[in-house]
Amino acid sequence: MTNTNPEWIWDGILSRNPKLITKTWMQLSAEEQKTVLDHLIDMANKPGWMNAQKASATVAVNVIAELKAEEQNPKR
Repeated sequence: MTNTNPEWIWDGILSRNPKLITKTWMQLSAEEQKTVLDHLIDMANKPGWMNAQKASATVAVNVIAELKAEEQNPKR
């Protein structure tokens, strides 16, 4: 990670902009990615989050899932 302020991570990840989500995600270490993804899954599925937060988290989880699928099955 190039920036020590975690706010930039959440601004990008929760932006609902697939390009910005991807750009932010790719700047994270594997450990940071795991932590962020675990938190996003909780946000999307557990009570206590506002609907807008749940929606943003769901978009991010879906974009990340697509990135992971592309990593496993790269286009030729």
